[in-house]
Amino acid sequence: MIPSDIIASIRRERSVLRPTLFPRGSVEPDTVIIPTKFIWERFIARQADIPTLSLKATEASLFSVNGVSFAGPCFGAPAAAFLLENLVAAGAKRIIIVGTAGGIADAFSAPSLAVIERGVDSTGIGTFYRDTSSPDEGLTHHLSSVLEARGYTQRAVIASMDAPYRETPSLLSYCTAKGASLIDMEIAAMFSVANALQTKAAAFAVVSDVVDASHGVWNTFFKKREFHDIVHETVNMLPAVFSEG
Repeated sequence: MIPSDIIASIRRERSVLRPTLFPRGSVEPDTVIIPTKFIWERFIARQADIPTLSLKATEASLFSVNGVSFAGPCFGAPAAAFLLENLVAAGAKRIIIVGTAGGIADAFSAPSLAVIERGVDSTGIGTFYRDTSSPDEGLTHHLSSVLEARGYTQRAVIASMDAPYRETPSLLSYCTAKGASLIDMEIAAMFSVANALQTKAAAFAVVSDVVDASHGVWNTFFKKREFHDIVHETVNMLPAVFSEG
C-alpha cells in the first residue's frame, strides 16, 4: 500500500506524462458519450466504420455518428482513466457514461435503467485521483429529464470494483452500507478521475444482472429479450442525451 502522505502528494502534483492519443482540439463539440464495453461491442460499434487508434495493448476510438460524439471502448477502471485523460487533453469538457451494471438483490429484480446519483469508488484508480466520486449535478439533472420522459425514473448509487467475480456476502454488505445498489468496474472511478481533472461527468446504466450472495443466487439478464429491448432503447435515446436539453 502507498503511504497516505505519498497519496496526498500524488493527488496535488502534476504528472510528468502528457496524454497524446487524440489530437488537441479534436473533441468538438466538447461533449462525448462513453459507452462501456458491452454496449460498445454489441450496439455502438456496429453503427459506424470506426477508425481505431492503437497504443500498445490499448485500443481507443473517437468518432461521430449522426452528429453524436462517441469514445471508447473501456473495460475496467484503468482503461476508463486512460480514455478520460486523453479525452480531456483533447478538449472534452462534458462526459456522459452509459454502461451496464449488476444490481444488488432487493433493490433490483429485473432489467432496468437508472441514472447514477453517486459513486463509491473502491478501485485502485481512485487512489491516484480524488476521494470524491460524484457526478456533475447539472448534467445528471439533464440525464434524468431525458430518461424520465421515457418512463425511467430510477436513481441509484453505484460501487465500482476492480475484481470481476468477487461479489461475496461481505462485499455486498459493504456496498449496501455505503448506500450502493449497483456494482460495476468503471463508473465511480470515472467520476473520481473527472473530478480531479475538473471535467463534468454523469452516467446512467442498464441493469444486466442481480446478485443475492446471502442465498447464493446470481440472476443474469443477458439472454432476456427485455434486457436487449432496454439496451436498444438506450442507444436510440443517445442523441437526446448528447444534446444540451
